[in-house]
Parts: sequence; C-alpha cells; structure tokens
Amino acid sequence: MKKATLILAVITLSIIMFSCGSNSNNDSKTVTIKDNESGAKITANVNQKKLPSDFPSDFYLLKGDINHITTIKLGDKQKVTIYMHVKSTPKEVRAEILNNMEAKGWETKMNVASQQYFTKGEKTLQVGIVNEDNETGINYMATY
Repeated sequence: MKKATLILAVITLSIIMFSCGSNSNNDSKTVTIKDNESGAKITANVNQKKLPSDFPSDFYLLKGDINHITTIKLGDKQKVTIYMHVKSTPKEVRAEILNNMEAKGWETKMNVASQQYFTKGEKTLQVGIVNEDNETGINYMATY
C-alpha cells in the first residue's frame, strides 16, 4: 500500500510540475507533497537553471546550454533531471560521457544507441541522447 501511495504521489507531483508552466521571471518553483501516514515527503523544484549545491562532483556533465533542471527529493534520496543541448553529434556525446564516467570510477550497466546507465555505490546516472536538428539533446537523470 505504501508503494502505491508513493507512486500516486509521484504521478500527482509530475502533473503539478508540468501544469506549473513557466513564469515571466524564469524563477524556480518548489512543490512539496507529504504523505501523513508514512511521513514520506517529496519536494520538487522546477524551472531551475543551476545544479543543487549538493550535486556530486563525480557525475560527468557535458558543457552546453541547460534548458532546465528538475529536482525531486524523496526522504534522503534526491533525483536531479537535467535537460540540455550541445553541438556535438550523438555518437560523440555517447563516447565522451562513457569515457569520463568510467574514468571517474563508474560502472557501465548499459551503453546502447541513445541510452546509457551507470552505477557507483548507491548513485545512478541514466542518460538519454537524441538528435534534434543541428544539436544533440541530452537528458540526465541522476539519483544520489
């Protein structure tokens, strides 16, 4: 039952986040949902442009234009989603991320076409890579 409540909370939070839209000042918005039964608390920041101050330095992020960052905190775990664009090709992006993550001690669990998945202890990084016109879109999902 607790898992179903958590899933419902995450879905609800996602709906709230997408319905927030953007405001004219490009300010970050914070949404918090708390389950009174379990005490689970989900806090999400949307429309961010800066990484959280506690973002681990061993995640490798390419330099490029960050479109937005979403942070969801669930208990002591945090999930940070970063969506950005770079001028490199998808093949170049995949190779650069793979080489740098492994150099920082990460284990590669998956590295196929447009998807990469890395683990290091309790931390994970999922990467989605898409070709968008003359740029490559990258979606990082870091959990720590």
